[in-house]
Amino acid sequence: MKRKKSRVLVFVMLSVTMLIFSSIIDYSFFIMFVTAATIYLGLTIYGIAFYSREFTKGSNYLYIGIAYLAISMLDLMGILNGLGVSLLKFDINNFTQLWFVARFIEGFVLFHAYSKLIRKRDFEHNKLFISFGITTLLLYIFIALNNFMPALYYPETGYTLYKKVLDVIVILLYIAAMRAIYKNESRIFNKRDLIIAILFKIFGEFVFIFDDGESNIFGMIIYISKYISYILLFLVFTRELLQRPYENIFRAFMKKNNEYLELSKKDSLTGLYNHSTSYEIIREIIKKNYIRKNDICLMMIDVDNFKGINDKHGHVKGDEILVRIADIFKSYDGPLELAGRYGGDEFVNLFVGCDGKKAKFIAEKLFTEIKKLSSTVGIDVTLSIGIAEWENGFTAKDLVKTADYQMYEAKSVGKNTFKLKAKSE
Repeated sequence: MKRKKSRVLVFVMLSVTMLIFSSIIDYSFFIMFVTAATIYLGLTIYGIAFYSREFTKGSNYLYIGIAYLAISMLDLMGILNGLGVSLLKFDINNFTQLWFVARFIEGFVLFHAYSKLIRKRDFEHNKLFISFGITTLLLYIFIALNNFMPALYYPETGYTLYKKVLDVIVILLYIAAMRAIYKNESRIFNKRDLIIAILFKIFGEFVFIFDDGESNIFGMIIYISKYISYILLFLVFTRELLQRPYENIFRAFMKKNNEYLELSKKDSLTGLYNHSTSYEIIREIIKKNYIRKNDICLMMIDVDNFKGINDKHGHVKGDEILVRIADIFKSYDGPLELAGRYGGDEFVNLFVGCDGKKAKFIAEKLFTEIKKLSSTVGIDVTLSIGIAEWENGFTAKDLVKTADYQMYEAKSVGKNTFKLKAKSE
């Protein structure tokens, strides 16, 4: 690892030294060469992210990679104009606007990708590609045809105050990105290299504030800072997506395995926990409660005459009712620890930090929601609820058996009824 670091450091030092000499010999060639090098690095970053996307789902690498593809395209448009290949003729205002647009995209994407505003998810390449492509094209058209920003440079006075304000805004964006990386990037090496890369970007923009548009020294520092920052970002992508392929494959496998494991615990129709998982959760909560001594209430809930609903209205309607009841459980405000489908038309709800009095209140609210459901589906749906309070010495089996008995007691009384077995009884 140390040898790799030293080789990278030697390469950076040698290449920067050569760039400095080239800027002295031919400044225009230096600008073109550094821009071409950063375009190549940006396109390579995108290429790495694109070909590794199957192993990096749920990460932000594809998002950043496509952003750098867009930035590279903006820089390429600037080079083509400088070479006279483009049909449009840019002046220094156009070039400066192009620079700021690229830096705004860069700063925002780095901030957004590592901040909590974005949830790690599977980015769709085509959607990102199209959205960034359209945005980049529109920005280029605005810059080329409309000169949509106020003047950033006057030949008589140099760069304007407005341009310096934009410099400060870009610096603040980079600082926000650096803070997000520091807080949310888990890998130490990536965090270090990304922060150093952004520090070089900040340094370049800071120097740009004092650039008068005449001195080549300022431009040399700005472009070399940009070049070094790209190399560091390139190193992060190669290390993470090329040097650690097996780790990324394993991570993707474990993520998929955990998804399948979680699905195996759920009822496929309602999304609630299935019978075996529900019982295991009840057992674990009771086991922990021998120490904590919280109030626990278990509800066994049965849909009255569900077979009659299926026979009269069909199984599709019956399934819809079960799903809607499950959705009511998921929207509970109370101290719900478990919502499960215990059988065909039986559900189980477990509340921690909930005594019998609170459980009665929850049951009454549930009956109110069921009445709303009945009017929505046009079918009279009612429930019978058995409630059992946990008491010291109760096992999971004891609690379930007690709540189940109370449920059948409620069913014998009438519809939308509950029965409670309190600890004192």
